[in-house]
Amino acid sequence: MCTFDRAFQLVVDTIRKQSPETWSAAYSAERNWEKNRFAIILSCAAHADHHIGQSFTSAENSRPRLHEKLHLR
Repeated sequence: MCTFDRAFQLVVDTIRKQSPETWSAAYSAERNWEKNRFAIILSCAAHADHHIGQSFTSAENSRPRLHEKLHLR
C-alpha cells in the first residue's frame, strides 16, 4: 500500500501544479488516446478507482467468513 500512497501523492502534487491555462495543454504518450492534461488526469483517476476497488475486493475475500470462524460448514 505504501507504493500506491506514494503514487497517489505524486498525482495530487501534479494536480496542484496545474493552472486553468495548463489543463488544456497538449498531452501525448504511447498507447494513450488522451490529448490534454485534464483528459489524462481523468483517465488515471478512473484507473486508480479500479485498483482501489480491487484492493477492497481482495481484502474482503481474504477475511474469514463468520461460518469459518465458528467452524460451521
